[in-house]
Amino acid sequence: MYGFHMYNWLGDNRQKKLNEFKQVSQSQRIPLWAGEFGDNTYAMIGSTVNLFEDPANGVNAGWSFWTWKKVPGKYPALAAISIPDRWQAIFNWINNPKKYPPPAAADALAGMNDFIQAVRLSNTPIDPQMLQALTGGWH
Repeated sequence: MYGFHMYNWLGDNRQKKLNEFKQVSQSQRIPLWAGEFGDNTYAMIGSTVNLFEDPANGVNAGWSFWTWKKVPGKYPALAAISIPDRWQAIFNWINNPKKYPPPAAADALAGMNDFIQAVRLSNTPIDPQMLQALTGGWH
């Protein structure tokens, strides 16, 4: 099977790309798999799912949503990770050690443990709008 990634941060050429992928897939009789897409608005995620689910587009081996679990930022996540304060302190220090002091060893260990707990699926709420976009309920 042929796999591809589909992002449109620099312009929406999804249909054009799908047509190109479909042409190769059909000429070689190899199924297509959309192995990665996401990190976008609800509307764009939903319309991308609709493109992949439309039999005319030839994505006959399925698709996979890449950003299903993350810390929400510019775009939402299906499962949102809330960053614990002690982990944020570690993250701040790693990213800007001149501005933030290093955490004490015990605080760093506690922060890492807090993060491990925060990323557990049971602690990451599902966004109902993203779930709707991914299950074809977005139009």
